[in-house]
Amino acid sequence: MASKKNLTERMSKLGMAWAGRSDKYVSPDDPMGDQVRGRKTYHVHPDASWPEVTAILRFDTLRELGEYIEAREKADALNAQGDHGGAMRTMDWYFEAASH
Repeated sequence: MASKKNLTERMSKLGMAWAGRSDKYVSPDDPMGDQVRGRKTYHVHPDASWPEVTAILRFDTLRELGEYIEAREKADALNAQGDHGGAMRTMDWYFEAASH
């Protein structure tokens, strides 16, 4: 498993950033049910140039965050090769798998 430092470096290369802090926490902007249960998650801005609270992604584990980063890296590589459809499918597959 990648270290938090390694994940942070990879996030930076992708233009991502921690949302507020890099530990697990409950945010006042999290869904109310999660706030009531005290569900702590890692909060990430997928695009640090647009750090909108509605765009924050939440991850229960660093492993889950690493899987998202891997998908983004693959999608970025496909985009760089001009395969924009492949990049979109990569992220679609990621989100489909993550929702189960």
